[in-house]
Amino acid sequence: MTPPPPPQKVDDSILVLDESLRPAACGLAARLRAAGRSVDIQLEGGKKIKAGIKAAERAGAARLLLVGGDEWARGAVAVRDLAAFEQAEVAVEALVAGAEGV
Repeated sequence: MTPPPPPQKVDDSILVLDESLRPAACGLAARLRAAGRSVDIQLEGGKKIKAGIKAAERAGAARLLLVGGDEWARGAVAVRDLAAFEQAEVAVEALVAGAEGV
């Protein structure tokens, strides 16, 4: 019997909270990947945050980035550190430039 493959590990999992922000979330994922981060994106709009957290944990993500209307209008996303259970709003440009946020 062969052992199961090791779990997939990603740096960031992006959860789209507003369907209209799908293109923006995909753009953010592309920018983070270009900066060298491993990114998983959850495009199912309307998904509850709790379900998004569980999906991010299954993917082995260190952080969950919540792309929602209010934060996005301010040029930011909510960043949840899945190990520390902390969340903070971080400017998109700072996130892409390598700022860790939470």
